[in-house]
Amino acid sequence: MRMSSRITGFVVLIMLALFVFLTGESASREIASLAEPGTPHKEISLGSALTAHLHNKAIHLPIGLAIVAFGLSSAAFKFDGFDQPARWCLLFAFAGAIGAVITGLGQAGVYEGGGKEWIVVAHRTAAYAMLGTLGVWTLFAWIRPLRVWAIVLGLVTMALVAFTGLLGGIIAHG
Repeated sequence: MRMSSRITGFVVLIMLALFVFLTGESASREIASLAEPGTPHKEISLGSALTAHLHNKAIHLPIGLAIVAFGLSSAAFKFDGFDQPARWCLLFAFAGAIGAVITGLGQAGVYEGGGKEWIVVAHRTAAYAMLGTLGVWTLFAWIRPLRVWAIVLGLVTMALVAFTGLLGGIIAHG
């Protein structure tokens, strides 16, 4: 096993552990208190600022990496040297998306029984579909005979990223 593979595995493991740790009970209580209507504004500590609404912070990096990976994968059809960076972007996007789904599940409870619950359910379903296509896209990008189909999965994933992001924006911003 090459050293870069070990380092990548270690970084992914640390990222996932950090996401799970930061979505603990105290973060859920903070999110719940911020979601209550009529809650007066209060000073928020740095720890609360970093852990409250963690999903909203964690999701942007995997989205960006997936978009960059799609661009690099598209460029690889015409230019040499873009395949490898695209595959690494996909791998990190997939790892980050797993963390984003975990944080999203922790944050979804705030909306149970509310008017946005149906949107949260649709968002969660779209996120699972997006995570699945991103995972298969990542796998296909790393297996040489299947790479030709990877761009099709990339298109499907980009559509799901857009739809999931739209639903997430409605949840977060109304």
